Amino acid sequence: MGGIGKTTLAQLVHNDERVKHNFELAIWVCVSDMFVIEQIIRSIIQVVTMNKCELTEMEALQKKLGEVLGNKRYLLVLDDVWNEDTQKWNDMRSLLCLHAGPGTVIVVTSRNDQVASIMGTIPPHQISLLDEDQSQELFHINTFIRQVENQEELISMVKSVVHECKGLPLAIKMMAALLRSKHHSQWVSVLDSDVWKNGLLTNTGIVPALQLSYDHLSSEEKICFSFCAVLPKDSLMDKDMLIQLWMANDFIASETRGQQIFDVLVSRCFLQLCAEIQNNDFIHRPTTCKMHDLMHDLANSVSKNDCSILQESTSHEEIFQGSIDSGLLLQEVRYLSLDYVSNNTVASMKKILAPRARTILVQRGLEWTETSLDTRKSLSMAMSKFMSLRALKTLSIITDMTNLKHLRYLYCSDSDISALPEATVMLYNLQTLKLIGCVSLKKLPEGIQYMSNLRHECYWLESMPRGIGQLNTLQTLTDYVIDSDAGGIDELKYLNLGGVLSLTELRKVHSAEKARQANMSNKQNLNSFLFSNSVQKLSNVCVLEKCMGISKNDCF
Repeated sequence: MGGIGKTTLAQLVHNDERVKHNFELAIWVCVSDMFVIEQIIRSIIQVVTMNKCELTEMEALQKKLGEVLGNKRYLLVLDDVWNEDTQKWNDMRSLLCLHAGPGTVIVVTSRNDQVASIMGTIPPHQISLLDEDQSQELFHINTFIRQVENQEELISMVKSVVHECKGLPLAIKMMAALLRSKHHSQWVSVLDSDVWKNGLLTNTGIVPALQLSYDHLSSEEKICFSFCAVLPKDSLMDKDMLIQLWMANDFIASETRGQQIFDVLVSRCFLQLCAEIQNNDFIHRPTTCKMHDLMHDLANSVSKNDCSILQESTSHEEIFQGSIDSGLLLQEVRYLSLDYVSNNTVASMKKILAPRARTILVQRGLEWTETSLDTRKSLSMAMSKFMSLRALKTLSIITDMTNLKHLRYLYCSDSDISALPEATVMLYNLQTLKLIGCVSLKKLPEGIQYMSNLRHECYWLESMPRGIGQLNTLQTLTDYVIDSDAGGIDELKYLNLGGVLSLTELRKVHSAEKARQANMSNKQNLNSFLFSNSVQKLSNVCVLEKCMGISKNDCF
């Protein structure tokens, strides 16, 4: 049963310091619906190395797996497994055991007894539903109502609500979060809802408490939550990315409202905050979250055919996550996540996307080969025909962008693009441009100052285009390369930037007056600065502290 606490219990074991002390490696991999051996190996490699793994060939993956595991004693948690194919598990187990040291342990969580019988070497640990006392205790903890427990009517309603949750921890927490947001006088209407009449909603299989909690969201909150169905199960979601996508699709009018909705979805348990990412490559620590798989099922249910995730298994058989029959999706999908790029998935994308599709998110591409080049061109041509696109994530830039005049979100980070088309500067509605990790990209097209709606620019470049200082709406600029001719530091004067700003080539600031013109001390929304290239020189420290008004304590 979903929502009973399997993953929570496994996390407690995985994160326990005593457990970590007994293993050289502790690895957590979310498997979910698809049991693809290559993907599981990639995930293991990424967790151990804390770097993205782009390998696709099995031989290369096996070699890298042997390097990272290195016959060490490790704890591996495979969470949310659904695979009932014995041969697949035997193949996976052989690879894992080949590089395992003595005392290695593999823990598996699953709702399926058949999975446990296939993968288990000891009897499975069954998690029971909460009894009445435990259920009420969990409800009280999450509603903070101990101070009014003497009110008999309220106690009676609490017992009734808890009883309807059938001992399911997730349902209890959802209802506690819902009632916590309401006055006690409104609790009766929740208890009297017709949603409780069925143990599971017959048409969707959704737990009533989850549906009821969704029903009590505002219209804005509902559409922002249902949009999350376009992201794959168990994927890590960046808060800023979500808000920017909500804005791009006209769900919300401002980022302030987006922050409010995000906070509501977290407090009401629709989204779960994740631990802060510790990565030395990034100064900015993004706020990230996940969705419980039952929440993802709910989002799929309420979004109907608007959202779809197009995946492809190792046998090249297309899978539409959240859809029973892909034939029912013909030209209905408005928000699409393309998990894997191939001729098959590109052809399917053309069939299922509505003429006025709004969002295409390409999650994973192909390695560069002569064959894959044709596939990328086919994908690029297909995407350029959807003139109503508001948000696009791609690993290969569209050469013809003249049709995408409504585009507001463009994400090409970690791609191998070497240049943006000149037509990019004609995307006057673009709000977010993300190009981080594009190592072949050296500069942006001239004329970027005409993109007057840009709010977030994220990239690492060798030189800046002219006119950055004219983008008055710009709120995020991850990297600024100082150039005495084109991009002087005084260009930052009128920009009200926030977050983290990296300043490169500080040595090219030749005068204290130029440094003062940057007005850095008045940029109150900036959290910290990164400086590179000769920042330790005495003259540069003077520029920082005396001229720019920046304390060395705020710098990295």
